[in-house]
Amino acid sequence: MRNLEPFALMAREGTLNHLDQRVMMQCNIPRGEKCVVCGEPLSLGWTIVHGNADCIYCGAPYTVLHYEKQLDGKDKLVSTSPRSDLPEQLIPKLRELWQRVDTWNEFFRQARLICQEEK
Repeated sequence: MRNLEPFALMAREGTLNHLDQRVMMQCNIPRGEKCVVCGEPLSLGWTIVHGNADCIYCGAPYTVLHYEKQLDGKDKLVSTSPRSDLPEQLIPKLRELWQRVDTWNEFFRQARLICQEEK
């Protein structure tokens, strides 16, 4: 499971100012695809981890690139539809939290606690 600490790092009280500091991307996202946590149209920004991206609205982590071993033994970079990196049991809890709280700081503070409880 991926480290969920970036949730806390993305906290910005009531603004989306972090967007101008991140590389925006749309990569093999099926039309109408929505984020598993916030329900917004899926729009992702790259993280510092190769192949991983976060929802620009709520910070939910996704994998969009991975490597597949070829018959000749070499690795081939593969772009895939985004796959949530959140454990299935966390998604309903984080979705409910997103709808309940009013600020980003509160969401990320409580999301971090929820993720720590699941470890």
